[in-house]
Amino acid sequence: MTLAVLVLSLVIGTISYGPLSRTAATTSDDLETQQEEVDEEIRKLKEQLGDSNSELDHISSDVVEIEHNIESTEKEIKKLNQKLEEVQKSADRQYEDMKLRIQYMYENEEQSSWVYFLQAKSLSDLINRVEYVSQVTKRDRELAQEYADTLSQIKEYKTALEEKQKVLVAKKEELKKKQDTLLTSINSLSSNLDEQEQLSDEIAQQLEEIREEERRMKEEEARKANIEEERRKAKELEEELRRKREEEEKKRQEEQEDPQDEDPQNPNPAPEPSESEYIIPVQSGELELFAALLFCEAGDRRYPDAMRYAVASVVVNRVQSSGFPNSLTSVIYQSGQFSPTFHVISKFNMTYLAAVLNGHYWTADDRAHCMGIVKSVLKGNITGNWLYFRYDPDGKREGEHIGTEVFY
Repeated sequence: MTLAVLVLSLVIGTISYGPLSRTAATTSDDLETQQEEVDEEIRKLKEQLGDSNSELDHISSDVVEIEHNIESTEKEIKKLNQKLEEVQKSADRQYEDMKLRIQYMYENEEQSSWVYFLQAKSLSDLINRVEYVSQVTKRDRELAQEYADTLSQIKEYKTALEEKQKVLVAKKEELKKKQDTLLTSINSLSSNLDEQEQLSDEIAQQLEEIREEERRMKEEEARKANIEEERRKAKELEEELRRKREEEEKKRQEEQEDPQDEDPQNPNPAPEPSESEYIIPVQSGELELFAALLFCEAGDRRYPDAMRYAVASVVVNRVQSSGFPNSLTSVIYQSGQFSPTFHVISKFNMTYLAAVLNGHYWTADDRAHCMGIVKSVLKGNITGNWLYFRYDPDGKREGEHIGTEVFY
């Protein structure tokens, strides 16, 4: 991949796959889609970053090679300069020798070349002397030409090396610019990648939070559905209890009308309290429901009766208050108020209150004791004007502390 193509791909990549904005997602599906888009962006950025790093490695390798060639060329040029100096020195020496010979020949007239030739002892000696002088002169010319040719060759080679060095230096500068461009692109890609990875982490965290919230909402919906189911079962149970009481009441009235069944020692037994004796309306089955709730909240006999009376008073006070529903059943089953109405006992697959209404946990004595208290409170034996109570064994909260609870 050439630098131009790589830079173009980076530009196109930035346009096509630019950083994703932190848009708000309302559901896990939205976040999962956004997460997939960010992951795809990260994959493309890593691919581009890998290509850029690979290209940078190639360019760096080329720069090292060129630097090595430049260094080798510089060494060659240095050697040529030394060679030029040596050849020049040798030529200078030859030139000086020639000058000395010429000077000697002209300064010593009596010893001129003609005298030198005339001193020949024979024709052959003369010919030899002429040949000698001719060869010396020719050799001087040849040496001078050789030095001149050598100097010319060295200078030409040096010029070629210097040109080569210029080309190498220019190539190095070009590659350095490419390096700088790639480094800038790599830094930009790395920064973008960091942002996308941070965004991916943020989305993952948001996705986890939303999934947890969705899970909690589903559990809440399931809990509400269970509560509604338990209320339905409780109402069915109340209806069944009401039907049984009506049958028992009808049977009791029939026995009272039968003179043979009268107790001679107690001919006028005390009747059960009627609804008119209570300070709030009480529907059929609500006494049993009220007593069961009281047992769930304060049935442990280790607690004082004062605490049970206080719990029953809170229930009746709420029925009488304009800030709460106006019936016992509605107050007891008001959402999120009394934990026995929504705390599910897995053993029975029903709420704690429903389990008690179905005969679990409390004994006949417990039932009778709680029933007596709720009837007393319903007749007006209210022990306080509280509307709330909560667990406070250490007595740190403000209010009236009775047993393990604080009433306020």
